[in-house]
Amino acid sequence: MKHLRYYSEFDDNTNNRWRVEILQEADNPYTPEEITLSADNPVAIQWHTIEKTDTIMSSAATLTLNSDTDRQFLDLYQIDIDIVRLDIYRNGELYWSGTLDTELYEEPYSYHKNYDVQITFSDFALLERKDFDMQGIKTIEELISYCLDASGINYSSLVSYISTSRSNVVSSRLLSQDSVSSSNFYDEDGEPLKLYDVLEAILKPYDLHIKQKAGKIYMWDWNAMYNNVAPEQIVWDSDDAVIGVDKVYNKVVLTFSPYQVKEVLNPEIKGYQADVSPITIKDSLRWTYEELLDGFKIDYGTTAKGITISNPLAKFYHIEAINSGNDSYGVAWRIIRGYFDGFGNKRWEGFLNNQAINSTAVSSSQKELFRVNTQPFIAGKGNGKSYKLKISLDLMFDPRYNPFEQAGDDNEKGAYEDQQDKANFAYVPIILNFRSTSGNVYHWKNQSVVYGGRYGNGAWISGEGTWGECYLAYYDDSERRDKSALTGFATNRRCIGAYLDQLPKIFTTHNEGEMVNSLPDFLGGTLEFKVGTGVMIWENRTDNPRQVVYDNCRWILYKDPKIEIVDKYGKTPEAEDVEIKAWLNKAAKEELSIDTIVGTTPGKAILAKGLIFQNNSFGSYSRGGHTGTLEQLLIGTIYSHYATRHAKLMGTALIPLTFATYTDRSTNELFALVGATENLIDGSAELELCELSPDEYEAIEYDED
Repeated sequence: MKHLRYYSEFDDNTNNRWRVEILQEADNPYTPEEITLSADNPVAIQWHTIEKTDTIMSSAATLTLNSDTDRQFLDLYQIDIDIVRLDIYRNGELYWSGTLDTELYEEPYSYHKNYDVQITFSDFALLERKDFDMQGIKTIEELISYCLDASGINYSSLVSYISTSRSNVVSSRLLSQDSVSSSNFYDEDGEPLKLYDVLEAILKPYDLHIKQKAGKIYMWDWNAMYNNVAPEQIVWDSDDAVIGVDKVYNKVVLTFSPYQVKEVLNPEIKGYQADVSPITIKDSLRWTYEELLDGFKIDYGTTAKGITISNPLAKFYHIEAINSGNDSYGVAWRIIRGYFDGFGNKRWEGFLNNQAINSTAVSSSQKELFRVNTQPFIAGKGNGKSYKLKISLDLMFDPRYNPFEQAGDDNEKGAYEDQQDKANFAYVPIILNFRSTSGNVYHWKNQSVVYGGRYGNGAWISGEGTWGECYLAYYDDSERRDKSALTGFATNRRCIGAYLDQLPKIFTTHNEGEMVNSLPDFLGGTLEFKVGTGVMIWENRTDNPRQVVYDNCRWILYKDPKIEIVDKYGKTPEAEDVEIKAWLNKAAKEELSIDTIVGTTPGKAILAKGLIFQNNSFGSYSRGGHTGTLEQLLIGTIYSHYATRHAKLMGTALIPLTFATYTDRSTNELFALVGATENLIDGSAELELCELSPDEYEAIEYDED
């Protein structure tokens, strides 16, 4: 908790009473100490000059203190951030607040007392040193509040002037109805953005800007400011005022990088801990063990992250390849080790889940084996015809002692050939639920394809999925009659029944993975992926499970559950930026470039992390009498301010005490404050003001790539 440590008061030249308070984090309250400020310029506050395309109008307050003793204030500068805060009051009302910039400190070294020290506090600068750490889908309003709370600023309220709206959502509720995925603010290595960058990213597409003034935080767009913020007349306090002109641009190029990813879900098993010592699997079952080569080592345990195991018979496993196989982590439901004793007899040894399994129990499996912890968000509306989900899971269902070595007399050749002949089609039960943010639940169902004995598509069905409604299929698409896909680790194919006739090319060209051929026609939601126990196996001619296949099975392992994005042809789409161009003034020379990482691109991407999701309703955005995407509206605002000349005013005036627009007695135009340096003792400020215009879009020609 922060407690008052230092304070000081002074009167300015217009008889206003100012008070500064320095508060510091501590377990117990301090005895507040009055300090002496410089008589000439005790406090100066600077709002850094911005362009009208900038989002954050940050400020800094510099105190000039008199150090009564040597290095009196040195201990204020600590490594930790957000420890010391400055609050400034005018006539008892909060005027400005910020935290100490711990990176900057300098004071005279040659003097031992009675010398001046300057200490600088900043309002939004603290956000440049704090990492983003939210998870899940968050509204724009929630993200803004999170960033402002993290800034350490003491403020009474957030006042908004927003003129953007969309269908059925008024401007005042827009930011509470628009959302974005928190994952957008982490890079590919999981490293978070700084909060300053996050705040900029979520404000920019709406043409929103933010600053603190007179104890409040103000957030506005230029169109709303022009139309809704009451004007005040500038009171010049010197004869140094000048008029100039703002920039005019040739054209604007807006690039939205939506952070599109190709994998919806691909959990990494982390934090694995083995419960048993590694078991070495030799290259074959020969009883002369001294002649065998080490194939791989395997152990298992109950501790790992990324996947939750639901069946107590299952464990996480780890394979360390030596001479066969590849290193992997996954879920093991059955591992049976075997060997020949010294008399040439084969012995079975229980390792993991060695209980007998039968065709009836496995084929009618109704229980959850494991689920993937991550529940990724996907945008549904407008993407169903352009993109598909591809679900894949690697399965090992194998009778061989070493499933990575060729079947032979010493590696269960007979059992392997039985499986190849009698396990032409295999199916693993899954549940894929889609939970929309509006509260509706849907599940993918392909049961009719499996039991119909042909090929086809599944469908989204209302309600929670149940076991037996959806499967992943494993088969050899070129030899479905006489071969099995179950050899080592196999990846599922597009779901079909026990079908032996010719398959369409799309089933054999891009054949790996079950294709969810449509997306729920909803605004968006999260996916839930579960895998059930057991493997349902059919022989091609009878469609009936064969008990011998289950009796001989040594290995049932699962790895790499994955959901990917593919286009309507089954190909992995390339991630592309969205670029919108528009001419502003062809007579100008300079080009304006704007980059955004949050925005709207309907129909462009299904899993663009930076895509704004519209809660509860779907519609285009409107501002200034024009409707379009946020990117188009932003270009319209830029056009309104940079396609023609706009006046700039600069000079010394009385401190503007409120958030306002401004007029001048010598002109009829309306101005906005874009920069100021205030000297509190004499009540004056060096101001920069720029002419405002309402949004106007009629002459814009968009060129969108």
